[in-house]
Amino acid sequence: MNNMIKEYIDKYLVEKKNIQEYLNKCRSEGLIPNKVLEFIKKNGFDYTQVNVGEVWPATEWLLDFGDIKEDDFEISYKCRLMVSKLVPLYYLQHEYETKNLDKNAVSPILDGFDTQPYTRVQAEFEDIVNSIYNPLGYMRLSYGELSYVICGLEKNTDIFGSQVTIESIFFRDFLELC
Repeated sequence: MNNMIKEYIDKYLVEKKNIQEYLNKCRSEGLIPNKVLEFIKKNGFDYTQVNVGEVWPATEWLLDFGDIKEDDFEISYKCRLMVSKLVPLYYLQHEYETKNLDKNAVSPILDGFDTQPYTRVQAEFEDIVNSIYNPLGYMRLSYGELSYVICGLEKNTDIFGSQVTIESIFFRDFLELC
């Protein structure tokens, strides 16, 4: 396990010290970087800051690239960017959604997500995000790393269930103080 992650877990979750520091970090404002805003404006995309104005351990943005339509085919692409306020970690997820035109379909929608881009514009967005956060010492998490279960910590709640993951610790209010 990364030393930074282990230190954080020891400091806030095992020793349960520095709760005020935890809350101060959660209160800090998570602004969308100017390079990202320029990219959005240049391309005419929409974005939403998910937890704007909330005390929360991370900031999350959803970027909507709009719909692509060609005859009966229609697809939309999005990106989800989560940046922890607690430690220098971020997660970028590329998404798609399309109507399932198969007459034998079980679901009317086909959708998916990955850390690999599906389109060139998602790849361009990824390059911008990486160029912002990597020089600042942030570590980008894969989906597997985000879902990594930390053994030895227990929290059995309706919100997080019994398994404690990197996501629940660094991007959600695991301590239930916010």
